[in-house]
Amino acid sequence: MEYNVLDPPFSAVPDNKSAATFNTAAIKQAIAISATSAKPGPVVIPMTQDGIYVNPGQLQLNTPGAAMYGHSGMGASVRGAMASKLIGVGPGSLLTLTSIGQNVENLSLYQDEFGVMNGDDALIALTGDRVTQTTLQNLFLGTPHIGISIKIPANYLGEFWLRNIQIQGQIGYAASVISAGNATVDLSHVISSADISNGKPQPQFGHKVLSCGEFAMGDRCDTICCGNCLALVPGHDGESGQYVNCVMVTDSLLDSGNGQGCLLIWPQNKGFLSTLRFTKLWCSSPGNFGGTVLTNGIFMDGSNSTPDYFPAIGDVKFIGGESKSFCGNMGLYARSVDGLSIQSCTFGDNLDGIHIAPGCRDVLISGCHSGAYVPATHAPNANNTNCGIYIEPTTTSFTIDGNFCNGNDGLGIFNANRPRPNQIITPYNQGTIGRSMPSRRASSPRKLLANSPAFRNAVQAGWTDPRLDPRLIRTRRLH
Repeated sequence: MEYNVLDPPFSAVPDNKSAATFNTAAIKQAIAISATSAKPGPVVIPMTQDGIYVNPGQLQLNTPGAAMYGHSGMGASVRGAMASKLIGVGPGSLLTLTSIGQNVENLSLYQDEFGVMNGDDALIALTGDRVTQTTLQNLFLGTPHIGISIKIPANYLGEFWLRNIQIQGQIGYAASVISAGNATVDLSHVISSADISNGKPQPQFGHKVLSCGEFAMGDRCDTICCGNCLALVPGHDGESGQYVNCVMVTDSLLDSGNGQGCLLIWPQNKGFLSTLRFTKLWCSSPGNFGGTVLTNGIFMDGSNSTPDYFPAIGDVKFIGGESKSFCGNMGLYARSVDGLSIQSCTFGDNLDGIHIAPGCRDVLISGCHSGAYVPATHAPNANNTNCGIYIEPTTTSFTIDGNFCNGNDGLGIFNANRPRPNQIITPYNQGTIGRSMPSRRASSPRKLLANSPAFRNAVQAGWTDPRLDPRLIRTRRLH
């Protein structure tokens, strides 16, 4: 049995903002009756012209198996079109889920006024120690502070599926914030795109992941103009010991962010991440679409976290991806990462294609293109304005094999370490290779770009650091 909120005894009033309080009471009544009836069924939001206005902070699905359905969701991206829409008037989370086996499908949810939500307010909030086995699918979420928030206690198990969801408009903070204990969170075909027209700011995050047992993202999940598009940041909010045990990201695009990195992996406060797999991933930050000169394609830094028993970032593999910053910073920057493998990836239009900073160990870079395929024309992949691969001192162990690093403005491969048995650059790399000590650069990309006018003008000027001019360094070309 279905409980249509426009039917008696509920009789919600559509297309009328002043009816928000009445509509809220009507939908709460429908939720209560559907939960206690001898014939339980979903609460149904029918299609209307402008939508059904409600007061946020009061609508809650709190019984096992509760469901709220609409007749249309993903296609309702235009206000004023016929669709199943709930529109929040005022602060607070629009819809809260607190129990097991709940579903929300085929709906459009909006916040009527940008900027009134704050803190943990979200269009859909999953919270508490009983929420699990939740499915959100075929949804359109517009102009949120946070689109979806998942917040359950540490070490609690759960399963959350987010499928065919579109998050658009002027996003205030993040498309999603996930603090999911030891649960599994699976994103499939989730499109997040912030509106930055007419000078509107980007949100700080696309998907912000603070904790979960397993995080999966794939089937064309695109995150565009969302600051740090995918941020894996246990401990970022101050809670000690948060972790993400397993990450699997494939067939996804992280584009035009203006944060520290389109992909940001940065644990703090004894947080840690392990077993991270990225395949067929695009990371790009063109300045003319909202990126900045400080944005990296991929940024990993484990130096701010000191877990008791594990490395801050461990066992990371990139296979068959592409990273471009376009506006002068790193394609991939890694610091204090254990067990980093980069294979069959492409890096172009960066300062350095791959930059390995101090604290990394057991690094494998194999079969990558980092630079122009055809140096004379910079086609089809663009050059990096400094080096294809740059290895800073105190990277304890690495193997660099079979990479194509031609066509960069600086060296193909620059290694600032003294030769050691466990630091291997095989003769099967292409590109000019240099090794010089004690010449070295600052290890922070932000300092790197700020310390020299040449760095700030890297895209226009081409050269970045005179210390890396091949004429001043002993080089050799390997074929």
